[in-house]
Formats: sequence, structure tokens, C-alpha cells
Amino acid sequence: MLRTPDDFDETNRFEVQSYIEDTQPALQTDENPKITREVQEIIRLAQSNAKGWIETIQLLYADTYVNLNEGKLRLLARKEGRKIAEELSKSNSYEGLEELLDIYVEHFLGQFAETSKDDEHIGPMLSAQDWEIQSIVARDKEDAPPRHMRHYHQRDLGVIQAIRHLHISLDDAPNHLEEIHSWADKYDKMYSNPRKGVEWPTPDTFPGK
Repeated sequence: MLRTPDDFDETNRFEVQSYIEDTQPALQTDENPKITREVQEIIRLAQSNAKGWIETIQLLYADTYVNLNEGKLRLLARKEGRKIAEELSKSNSYEGLEELLDIYVEHFLGQFAETSKDDEHIGPMLSAQDWEIQSIVARDKEDAPPRHMRHYHQRDLGVIQAIRHLHISLDDAPNHLEEIHSWADKYDKMYSNPRKGVEWPTPDTFPGK
């Protein structure tokens, strides 16, 4: 469960201290007495900025399914978060910039993950492997004969594609059954329930573009 800055008020300092020690032990040092306020601020800004992007997506693609690219989303979070972490570090003489940046990225992506659970037009974040499988599924569906002429199950094709694209030899396949079937599970799900839509973030989303 994500924690928000509202959870960390002055009347509950013990909870704040426990949160920092549990999640970012390296950040709590005697030389940085203002770390609690900085963590609160970086979390608040990460969630606020993510919500701003989500509102933009909902306005631009109101009737379109949006496929979230996890790698590009993480890159966007790091580009935005670095500027914010640098300002916090500069204004508070705090040297843990990378730690603050990691907190920003975690809560930025977390906000998108929470939203995708409830918004039917925004899908879950897809990894690089997910995107690869999705493109393979699209090609296989185009090349597939009509269902009544198909003498194989899509699951069989998924297992074959898994072995091919994971670069596993047939002789070695028995040693990689879990990996093969995990890949094939994704293939099977995407084949049965294709969710075509736009990919986000788009190239013009990034700062400085």
C-alpha cells in the first residue's frame, strides 16, 4: 500500500520514523535532520505529477485503450524526478539525491499502477518482454489460418514461440519449464484478449523534446 504525505503529520512522528527506517534506511543519518520533510515532499510531488499525467491521458484518450510502457514511464519519472530531487537537495543541503530520486520513481509508478486497477481505458504497465510478446502475438494472429482450418491450439504455438524467443534448445527445455510456461501464459492471455490501443508515454511526452 502506498503511503502519502498526509499520513505523515507532526502528531505521528513515530510512524514517520518507522516508515523511513523500513523503506529507506540509508537516508536516515544524523547529518540530515530534515530528511523526513524531504521524503514527504518528494512523495507528494511524485504522486501529484503522476496524477497530472493520468488526467492528461484520460482527456486525450477518453475512448481509447492506453498501453503503458513501463520502461518509458520509468524514464519519464527519472527525468522529471531528477530536477525535483536536485532542488530539494540544493535547498536543504542534503546529499542523498539518488535516494530521493528512487523514492520519486517508486511513487510515480505506484500511482500509475493504482490507477490502472480501476480505469478500464488504462492498462497495466507492460515490460520490454510484454511488448515483445504482444508484437509476436499480433504477427501470429495475422498469419493464422481460419479457426476451422487450424490443427493446433494457440497454447501450443505459445510454447513453441517461448522456446524460440527465449533461445532455449529443445534438449535443454526440460530445465526451463517454469520460464517457458510463464512466457507462454502471457502469450496465451494476449492472444485470447488482445487490447489494441495507443502506447504511452509518447516521444513528445518527455521534457526537453
